[in-house]
Amino acid sequence: MVNWIFFVQRFVDVWMSIPQMAVLLTIVNILPRSMLTIIMVLGITSGIGAPEYPERRVLDKREHLYFCGRCHRLSAWRTMIRHVLPNVMSIIIIGFTIGVGGNILAESGLSFLGMGLQPGIPSWGAMINRRRQQYLQTVPQLALWPGFALSITG
Repeated sequence: MVNWIFFVQRFVDVWMSIPQMAVLLTIVNILPRSMLTIIMVLGITSGIGAPEYPERRVLDKREHLYFCGRCHRLSAWRTMIRHVLPNVMSIIIIGFTIGVGGNILAESGLSFLGMGLQPGIPSWGAMINRRRQQYLQTVPQLALWPGFALSITG
C-alpha cells in the first residue's frame, strides 16, 4: 500500500522551497488578469504550506490526548474535535492572521510590478507605483502614505 501522506508532505516541502513571488508572477502571466484570479492564486499558493506547522503540533499532542480520549471511550473523531482541535486552534488563528498580511504584501508587490489588479481597482502597490512615476519629486507624501499603511499591515 502506498502511503499518500508521504507524497503530499514531499510536495509541500518542494512547494515551500520555491519563492512565492516567482510562482505568483508565472501564474498571473498565464491566467487572465482579474480580481478573482488574483484572489484564487493567492489563496492556493499560500494555503498549500499552511498546514505544516499545525500538523507538527497535532503529532506532538496526539499520543497524550489519544489516551485521554480512550479513557473516556470517545471515538477518534470525537477525540480530535474535543481535545486536539482546541490545542491547535491558537496556531491556526495566528497562522491565518500572518497569512492575511503576507497575501496583502504579495498582492501589493504584484500591483507595484504592474502584474496585479487592473487599473481602476485600488491597490496600495499600484498607488505607490503610480505616485512614484508621476509625483515623487514634487509631492512625495502621495507615495509615503500607502507605503506607510502597507508596512504597518505587513
